[in-house]
Amino acid sequence: MSRTGSAFRAMLGLGAGALVALAASAGPARAQPAGEAAYQELCASCHRTPARFMRRYQSMTSEARRAELERFLPRHYAPDEARRRAIIDWLEERHVPAR
Repeated sequence: MSRTGSAFRAMLGLGAGALVALAASAGPARAQPAGEAAYQELCASCHRTPARFMRRYQSMTSEARRAELERFLPRHYAPDEARRRAIIDWLEERHVPAR
């Protein structure tokens, strides 16, 4: 075997080892929050961007926004209380525009 072929195989081995090490250090995939999953299932077909949906509520306090969403969502495809609360918590945590 030529020196070039050996060097090439050695480089491939190092590259493969680096990829394995990188994948192992990345850890498990991040689980999707319950609110995000519920939003994707119940809301996203019409309201694709949660931040855009939340703009209409940006002038409200957190309490007023939560109360309004609690009134709106049962009539708008989120009748299950646990899933509705998960959606509201997720929206509040991740998609309220900065003032």
